[in-house]
Amino acid sequence: MTGLVLLVDGDPRPIRRPVNLRLPGSDTVLLRVHGPDPARGIYRLARENANPGPYKLQGERTLSIEGTTLTEHYPSTWRPLAEIKASKVAAWKTQAASKLKPTDWYILRQSEGGAATPQAVLDYRAAVRAATNQAEATLDTLTDPEQAANLEPDWPTAGF
Repeated sequence: MTGLVLLVDGDPRPIRRPVNLRLPGSDTVLLRVHGPDPARGIYRLARENANPGPYKLQGERTLSIEGTTLTEHYPSTWRPLAEIKASKVAAWKTQAASKLKPTDWYILRQSEGGAATPQAVLDYRAAVRAATNQAEATLDTLTDPEQAANLEPDWPTAGF
């Protein structure tokens, strides 16, 4: 769900809630919105495949209404497997770097002749790299785009 929309001539237009639409220069409220109201064309918005990710969008968007929810459907097919794999590996490397960054100072301190890096930190850093390497190895064996798109590393938790 991504918020409320007002359906105007078949096109959903985003609105914020609560909304009070007033006549210009007046205190008269024309429309007060606190939640979905299908009788007035106000729905919760749901999107299917709006963020392409592992999909390639094809064709025109369609709309469907069920109860108080208006769903935008974006027809799509899977991106080529090689593109999905490359995207996943790049994302994992970024995630791994962000997980390692808070402990980089330990390594730098030790490399400049300071105190030794605690073993728990070294173990955590090794586990982050191992999780990424294991996920990449598993990804290399997959031939199904959906399995590839849903694969994630088993990230360790910092225990220090």
